[in-house]
Amino acid sequence: MRFVIPLLGRTRQAYLDAGVRDYTGRLGRFATVELPILKERHSRKEPDEVVRANDAALLLEQTASAALVVVLDPAGHTPDSEELAALLTSWEGRGLATVCFLIG
Repeated sequence: MRFVIPLLGRTRQAYLDAGVRDYTGRLGRFATVELPILKERHSRKEPDEVVRANDAALLLEQTASAALVVVLDPAGHTPDSEELAALLTSWEGRGLATVCFLIG
């Protein structure tokens, strides 16, 4: 199974970058993990709704080859470890080759 987690821009804070590398390494033992870093295509002068629309379009471009797209939202359901393991096992059992996680 391959996981694609597109990121909007580079992380500028060292502790976040270290966390991303740590978890990517852990997950990489079980699946291929790709973290494409997307270059944002907007200026800081644009209205927030235009920036969000541009960011959404960039992220959606990354989902074209995915068999499953999972949108992560702070207000959504957070599975515990057992639920997440069951989901991953189910996806693998269904033969899903690429899962794209979008972080919102």
